[in-house]
Amino acid sequence: MLKLLLPLLIYPVPFFAQNLVIDVSRNAIQEYVSSMSTHFKDEILKAKLPPMDASRFICGVTLKDTTVTDFNFSKFSSELAGPYKDYYLNITDFSFTISGSYVRNFLFFKFYDTFSVKIKFKNVSLGALVPTFANGYPFLHGVINCGFSPETVEDPVTNGWFVTSLIREAVEENIKEAICHILVQLLDSKIRSDIHELQVDFPIFSNTSEMSFRMFKKAPYTSSTKQIRYFLEGEIEYPASEPAVFLPNEVSDEIPKRHVAYHIHEKLLAEMLEAMCEKGLFDGNFTSLPSMKPVSYLCLSASAKIQGISNTITIIIHITSLETYPDDQEKSQLRSFMVTPLHNSEHELFIRLKSQLANRWLDNTFTEQLFNHLSVVLSDNFRLPLPFIHNSSISDVIFLPNADYFTILSNFDFHQNDSQFRNR
Repeated sequence: MLKLLLPLLIYPVPFFAQNLVIDVSRNAIQEYVSSMSTHFKDEILKAKLPPMDASRFICGVTLKDTTVTDFNFSKFSSELAGPYKDYYLNITDFSFTISGSYVRNFLFFKFYDTFSVKIKFKNVSLGALVPTFANGYPFLHGVINCGFSPETVEDPVTNGWFVTSLIREAVEENIKEAICHILVQLLDSKIRSDIHELQVDFPIFSNTSEMSFRMFKKAPYTSSTKQIRYFLEGEIEYPASEPAVFLPNEVSDEIPKRHVAYHIHEKLLAEMLEAMCEKGLFDGNFTSLPSMKPVSYLCLSASAKIQGISNTITIIIHITSLETYPDDQEKSQLRSFMVTPLHNSEHELFIRLKSQLANRWLDNTFTEQLFNHLSVVLSDNFRLPLPFIHNSSISDVIFLPNADYFTILSNFDFHQNDSQFRNR
């Protein structure tokens, strides 16, 4: 039973609601982990190691004020390891020199001097890097273990007498735990720093509302194809609505690889449309032709339906309106329009009105005026922001159609601080 339970915990079946699902590719994960190398190399040289002790009969030694004075490696990458093939940070040919002072105790006497020791590991790994979330942001599970193999501690360099073997013993007994603590801290600080570069809350409609893509209900997980999948609600604070329940397919291997895949459910589009309706952005006054009588148009509700036909994304938006005429006659009518999804390099999705679906039962005496009005309203106000990393834009975009959602594949291009997805 335990063997069956653990895989379910690692690869759970999603059932919570979300309007947006994001898959981060293996290629993006590899590039991101590789990009950490400069941060590690710079920061580890600033680290201070805790005191290290060794004792033998009537003598002992304490190493203190120890710092890393040299640090090198041949490869800094991610690898899949462990029983569930989780991600690990892997550092190959990890070597460094530590320097400091020591106190040697012999009976009641104390001797002081300096030392330096060079340590080599063929391989150092940190993991497993299991995705989770905190305060709505992506993060890593708190338990990170370190693996070291094999270890070489060279003869210490010191001017002291009869202390070399004690220094070596103190290093061999304590260095793995000390270095592990530093590496995990550096990993934590790097991820926390990069999280501040993520934007998941967006002001919309001239700062009168907010679209939030935080994660509160469903934890991310690593899929069987080793993509990391994140579940984002994608909700506007007003009006409240129930997110969709959908599990998008992973992108086929036949499709060119990209850093991320945004799976956008039709309810996310409806969230924007309904908010625009509630704010009266679709409302207007028109003239009925040829009678030239005024018509008041009031939006009651709005929704969207995605139809993936062949390789074409077809989006139909439905607007239910209350239309009032001079004789106080009121009609509730449902009008449907076909729109085309577009994007820009600033991580925004927008739609363009393409045509109105014909319906002979509707009042078509002001159809052209209404169509032009809705075209302008959608062009000016429908800007659906997608979660992104600051100082970046998206490129190499591919749209893929599906039944009730569509997928946007894209790469990230960084403009100023190339701290993510770039090899050093």
